[in-house]
Amino acid sequence: MQKTRQELFELVWSMPMTKLSKQFELSDVGLRKICVKHQLPLPPQGHWTRKQFGKEDPRPDLPNKDCNPVIDINDEHKTEINRERSEAIKEAKKLALNPPTFQLRDTPEKTQGLPRARATNGAAKLVWEPMIKSKLGTNL
Repeated sequence: MQKTRQELFELVWSMPMTKLSKQFELSDVGLRKICVKHQLPLPPQGHWTRKQFGKEDPRPDLPNKDCNPVIDINDEHKTEINRERSEAIKEAKKLALNPPTFQLRDTPEKTQGLPRARATNGAAKLVWEPMIKSKLGTNL
């Protein structure tokens, strides 16, 4: 998504960063970093609460108004990577909160689909089924 510096300034002063960042599919910290990089004045902390009670902070002028480049807020590739990463984190949290149960091996028929232990550099490691590995995107 692309916005000019002036458009982004108007948006930043029209709604809280947390709500605006969701529109761009970014974190509020990521959006704040983009604004700081492009020298956009940001609302001070507590601005939206004070505005709600009728005590609005004065809005500063945009410095260097002549400089109005187009800013790439978030491209589709980064958005897709962030979405996949957050899904993998959710899956990992589910596994952490509800770990699979397993038994010691008896026969191959009983242990089909259960994690198996292997030694790696002296440390035991659990090797989970390929489905879980692919969701997490890491080697366990």
